[in-house]
Amino acid sequence: MRLRELRRLQRLQQQQLWNKSQDHSGSLSKQEQGPSNIQKGTASHPGVTLVLPVKGLRDCSIQAWASHLSQQYGGELETLFVVDDRSDPAHAAAEAALRHSKRHPGRVMVAGPASRCSQKIHNLIAGIRAASSSSKYVLCLDDDVTLHPSAVSMLVSAAEQDPEAFMVTGYPFDIPPADADLLTLCMLVYHLPLLIAFSVRQQTQFLYGGCMLFPLEPLRSQQYPFIQAWQDGGYSDDLTAASVCNQHDLCILCPSSAIFPQCLQGPTSLGQWWNYLRRQLYVLDTYASNKNRTARSG
Repeated sequence: MRLRELRRLQRLQQQQLWNKSQDHSGSLSKQEQGPSNIQKGTASHPGVTLVLPVKGLRDCSIQAWASHLSQQYGGELETLFVVDDRSDPAHAAAEAALRHSKRHPGRVMVAGPASRCSQKIHNLIAGIRAASSSSKYVLCLDDDVTLHPSAVSMLVSAAEQDPEAFMVTGYPFDIPPADADLLTLCMLVYHLPLLIAFSVRQQTQFLYGGCMLFPLEPLRSQQYPFIQAWQDGGYSDDLTAASVCNQHDLCILCPSSAIFPQCLQGPTSLGQWWNYLRRQLYVLDTYASNKNRTARSG
């Protein structure tokens, strides 16, 4: 029943998002707008920068980006697409998506190749450093995560209403295609146990890398060593960030409403499945400190 309802809500959401993304007559290219053109945030809606590290195009990319660019948020909201090279097809596609969007400004950045960490983390750091100075929060998103129209408002509201909260995350719920093959279902099954850690309580010790809302100033000032831990050989953005939070007793919120349906693409070949599995296993042996390594081994 829950799966059918999620599919129904997702279809309705997708239709709404596409209607908004196609209604762009007379819109101004947001790449040409600077921070001075962004409306100032308010006390109830502080400024937010969305950072999307992107590489290549997938079947769901344009649809997911439409959901990011059509957020119903009352304050300042900018979107930064970060690629490693202009030749990446995501560069031109993201520029086109921004031209068709008229709700919030944004731009495409070229971060260059990574040298000491994963390319995703390298792009994240570049986006965080380039975020608007008037933003209070930075929301790091996977580019294939589809947001419901009020997702940013919901995440910011959770952070603002809990004085103990340092950051806010969400959790994914995989939806396989109706004719899913065995290996696609194996990917779903691998993820299912992770739902327990995210869904049983509002405060958690874990992070979902597809949705991480940070306060911007502590990242930039390096009050806590997130940037240092990421760029010093970082591979897993979420597990590394979670280890820093746990080490410094920083509260991570995971609202029960912060669930993000994700459509699994199929069919999955044996090579794709093995590539996915070995990356998941490799992540388990990456760490930012000896304390982090001990905790992960346990």
